[in-house]
Amino acid sequence: MRSRHFWVILLAVLALGFATVSGISAQTSQNIPAIVAFSASLDEITLAELEAGETPVTLSWHIVNVASNQSVTVETWRQNGWTAAWDTREAIAPVGEREVMLGDTQSFAPPTFRISLVQGRNIVDQRYLTIPVLETTGTPAILSFETSSAPLVEADVRRGRARVEVSWEVENRPLNSQLVFTQVQSDGTEVNVELPRAVYYVPSSAVGAVQPQMPQQPGPVQLKLTLVNVISGEVYASARLSVLFEGMEPAAVATSETLPVPETTMEAVAPIGEATPSGEVVATPLPAVLPTTQPPTAPPAPLGPAIQLFTVTPTELPPGSSVNITWNVPDAATVQISESMPDSMSGLTYVSLPVSGSVSIPLPDAATTTVTYTLTARDANGAESTATQTVTISG
Repeated sequence: MRSRHFWVILLAVLALGFATVSGISAQTSQNIPAIVAFSASLDEITLAELEAGETPVTLSWHIVNVASNQSVTVETWRQNGWTAAWDTREAIAPVGEREVMLGDTQSFAPPTFRISLVQGRNIVDQRYLTIPVLETTGTPAILSFETSSAPLVEADVRRGRARVEVSWEVENRPLNSQLVFTQVQSDGTEVNVELPRAVYYVPSSAVGAVQPQMPQQPGPVQLKLTLVNVISGEVYASARLSVLFEGMEPAAVATSETLPVPETTMEAVAPIGEATPSGEVVATPLPAVLPTTQPPTAPPAPLGPAIQLFTVTPTELPPGSSVNITWNVPDAATVQISESMPDSMSGLTYVSLPVSGSVSIPLPDAATTTVTYTLTARDANGAESTATQTVTISG
């Protein structure tokens, strides 16, 4: 009988102890930090609205059990990485909201935000938020493709130093589409004339530069802008632009028989400002006659090696950060990169670099406003080429 009472009492004590431990554990678990909510006041946006950068959105968040040694960050995806969603030096409260302007992501990604609860370098909790981009319903079209550059100089084109500044505007751009700049040769083939850039995506309306090549036959340079789906290859629209050399006179609009394209792709040329049946727009009259005087044929002066790529990213960063430098000068014999600052003479020079590479280096300790990086490349004959990139010190 005593044995039975003993076991009853023992079981009751164990049950009470388990309940006490369970209660402590449950109470302790309530103090674990967590992002409970992260939302936006906008459900969707069009690509045109996104690129215009004039649509506000209110972000709201609620984080519980944030410790004193933990902090909140809110970032947005732009170009090829994450950046602060707004410029602020104040701590972000665990519970709050903020109106931000939706800007062009400069990529194929929709507007995407990331909220993080961090402790030192460790992520305690994290949440992502994406605002979908609607597919366009209108017909894609290139509204304009123009240039205000001076006539081309043959020597500059042959040396690869000529640049043509072009402007363009596209409407009803489909998702996953890209703008491609080429030069149409006399045999109908096309060559790429785009300059190296850090971001693949090309905006729907902007001003930029292309690098023309010498035509196969005497005549102007025929540039072409094409709106194409990067996944399927479908061409939505295209436009052409004729750029003259020095000494060339503008000519009358050419007929379809004088267009330098194969018969299998021959199209009638529409009047200026109108589209052909294929959707292509002739932005500038094509020449019907060639100049009476030939460009000079003297041998070009010695040139330095062509700098095919030189980028420094990010372009704005706080003190103590590092920059990523990428370069490619395949014809160089020597390559060096120097850093300079407007308020200091203590910049370093990195010598004996390979002809191509990518490195991450810290900002100079003395940098307070900007740092300019200069790449200097020389060929075997000592001919020199240079390129510069400048970054801004923020904060």
